[in-house]
Amino acid sequence: MFGRLLAVRGPVKLRVPLCVLWASVPLSCASPTLPLPPPSLVQVMPGVDADHIRLSGPCGATPPNAIIVVLNENPSVPLDERGASTLTDPSCGKWDVNVFAHSKDALEVWYEDRGAVSQSSYVIVP
Repeated sequence: MFGRLLAVRGPVKLRVPLCVLWASVPLSCASPTLPLPPPSLVQVMPGVDADHIRLSGPCGATPPNAIIVVLNENPSVPLDERGASTLTDPSCGKWDVNVFAHSKDALEVWYEDRGAVSQSSYVIVP
């Protein structure tokens, strides 16, 4: 029956490999893509007050029009202060954002670009 569906003629041992190959073709498109690289060249500067720092990335650090997300991993930080986000510049990808953080806090930084999520960069606040 498979020989008629695939229009394969010949010994049975040729039909089985062709059937397996034919069945695996749709699965080849379902392979995962490589993750985006993490944001590069994250700079740490003083923020708007003593409870915030400013993170930034220059042109080329991330793609244009991406969403930058920063998460403070310190569990003592209030939940409503633990995250911050911003959009990257549409012309070159530069960005900056103020985030609630103190010395020794670990910050995870990543970006989202057209539905794909990058790998994370980690910043320890000096």
